[in-house]
Amino acid sequence: MLFKLDCAILIFGCLSSFSKTLDNSSLTNAYVSGMKKDLNLGGNDLNYLTAVYYSSYLTFMIPGSFLLTRLPIQRVLPTMEILWGVCTFGCAWARNLRDLYVCRFFLGACV
Repeated sequence: MLFKLDCAILIFGCLSSFSKTLDNSSLTNAYVSGMKKDLNLGGNDLNYLTAVYYSSYLTFMIPGSFLLTRLPIQRVLPTMEILWGVCTFGCAWARNLRDLYVCRFFLGACV
């Protein structure tokens, strides 16, 4: 029983970590592939987008850990994963830089 539980948690954690790392690297790929032209980005906008993501990630790390200890983890983790997916799709539908900042902020908060 404990081995099955460990395997389930390990698989969930590895897939979640892999998909979130892939998402972070996809921002740079999208920037080079045409997002810069489509959203009229320039200068340090890519750096600012990354800074917004990591600042919200670091800000919400402690409250997120607190939630995991106070609420049922079987509800919190899937909810955060679903919110992360919605925020990722929101980044794909962003029409301007402001929308992308908002999506990256909430994306960092959901990690």
